Amino acid sequence: MDRGTETGASSRHVILLVEGDASERAATAALLRQDGHHIVEAASLREMDRAFAERHFDMLLMDLTLPDGIAFTRLGQLRRDESLGIIVVTARTEEVDRLVSLELGADDFLVKPLNQRELALRVRNLLRRLRVGRSGRGSTCHFDGWTLDLARRHLQDPAGRNVRLTRSEFDLLAALSSNPGSILDRDRLTAAVSRRPGSPDDRTIDVLIGRLRRKIEIDPQDPRLILTIHGQGYCFAAV
Repeated sequence: MDRGTETGASSRHVILLVEGDASERAATAALLRQDGHHIVEAASLREMDRAFAERHFDMLLMDLTLPDGIAFTRLGQLRRDESLGIIVVTARTEEVDRLVSLELGADDFLVKPLNQRELALRVRNLLRRLRVGRSGRGSTCHFDGWTLDLARRHLQDPAGRNVRLTRSEFDLLAALSSNPGSILDRDRLTAAVSRRPGSPDDRTIDVLIGRLRRKIEIDPQDPRLILTIHGQGYCFAAV
């Protein structure tokens, strides 16, 4: 495992790059280092686990298929750290792989072969969202007994208990709750969550809506807070 040799890394974002193919790993690491990031490399799940045991990372850039297993098994565990940005990069093109990755808490999903410019932009955008979340600008939204603290990025249920949200879930709920009674289409919600345009067959928002409903609705199958407006988008109906 290459622990990196850059100087002054404490002032830069630290990214763990997990990629089994040595040439691809070297190319991606070089690109991200040119962009000013401190990169730690791992070639397997075992090396990834060792790296996390040794230090904190701002972001994980991870291939799904590694020499010692499929990384799905780690995503759910890693998502417990709400401060960690996670981008899945894979040659697996099945829609189910993208949906499962998002369900387990990935913030973004890229399919190989990679457009290097796009990869750099995705990394920058996610790190910017992380920075905004940590700086804590904003206010507090109250709805149906719930409290959404936009500054601290916390959600409390009516009983005062903290409810864990992934970064994408939080950004989606913030967008909805900031526009009560308005119909927000998928393109607008996609932009709020990933800062990129969606596509007609992109189900990312639907997956995130389902996850949010399971966390905040009394009956996720009969929602009354986040309503589906067929053919148009979603409406936040809580007051």
